[in-house]
Amino acid sequence: MDRHIADLLAAAARKYDYPKTRLTLASATYPAAFEAQGVTYGIINQAALTYPQFEAGIASDLRSGNPERRQLGFLSVIFWGHLSRNERFALHKAKLAAHMEDADLGAHLTAVIARVDAGEFGQALAACEPLHGVGSTSFASKLVACLAPERCGIFDQQIYRYLAAIRLEPNKSALEAWLDEHLGAWAWTAQGTFSSGQTVAMSRGYQAWCEFLRHAASQLSDLAPRPSAPWRAIDVERAIFVCAKDANRKREKARATRPE
Repeated sequence: MDRHIADLLAAAARKYDYPKTRLTLASATYPAAFEAQGVTYGIINQAALTYPQFEAGIASDLRSGNPERRQLGFLSVIFWGHLSRNERFALHKAKLAAHMEDADLGAHLTAVIARVDAGEFGQALAACEPLHGVGSTSFASKLVACLAPERCGIFDQQIYRYLAAIRLEPNKSALEAWLDEHLGAWAWTAQGTFSSGQTVAMSRGYQAWCEFLRHAASQLSDLAPRPSAPWRAIDVERAIFVCAKDANRKREKARATRPE
């Protein structure tokens, strides 16, 4: 990575502003939609927290021995992941996931956490398959990344579409050429759904993606150091996400205005 690429990623990372909003316990204003499930979780905006603090709170819940906190952390990941659409839809998706029996949820989360702690991030992604609400790389990777943001990142549709378009783009920007050169085929094939029988490819691709992010984070910590903390894998992913979202929007606009 050269200085120019590092500066581009650093600038993109500063634009990342996804809401730090999650579910919370024992709220007097919990969503009525959860009442039928007996889930008394409310919504809390934690904008005052840093992203590392926000992620640490969810990870602490996911790793808790308390069944209620464990479910809270899991549903918070589902809720947070769907906020890009709107809060009502995010609540609906969290409600759908809330009916899983806690004994099953605890066992499955334990399996995911064991793989994460062993550095087997692709296998951790695969271990998410039985969980309600995480049927694809987009959401399974959100769960894994919350558990180890220093070493993992999210791989969602925005990034997948961006990388796919880059491969076909004859006139790449400097950043796009760098991404296309360094990601490799397995990272590009990480996207998929568990129901499609692509789990092996998803697992390998996600492992490669996380390895790429960690290597890039190490380089960025040297080339574009931050005053507060070193770059993490998830910080690199978020910089790429910002670039992906902007590029995808421009491509969609160009297609919409193209004459028939």
